[in-house]
Amino acid sequence: MLYITLATAKQAKYTCEILEKIRNAINFVKKMLKDKLSYLYSFELVDYLFSNAYFTQKSFEKELGISPMTARKYLFDLEKEKIVFKHRQAGKI
Repeated sequence: MLYITLATAKQAKYTCEILEKIRNAINFVKKMLKDKLSYLYSFELVDYLFSNAYFTQKSFEKELGISPMTARKYLFDLEKEKIVFKHRQAGKI
């Protein structure tokens, strides 16, 4: 029984460390957006970025309710600040 308790405590500590790293990353991105891309900052954008490790421009447009041209500009600026990275899907041109 003691083994299970120690393992649970160790896992809980590990999970708390991961959550703290995620919280720090969210705060870092919020600050960077506010400082460098203030026109782009919104709770919805930050939430979307941290809820979707992979996304397409189309899903970005739809979720944020923005035009394709605005999405391209936002994604270009986010990529320039190294908040997101563009990656082509295999087999796509």
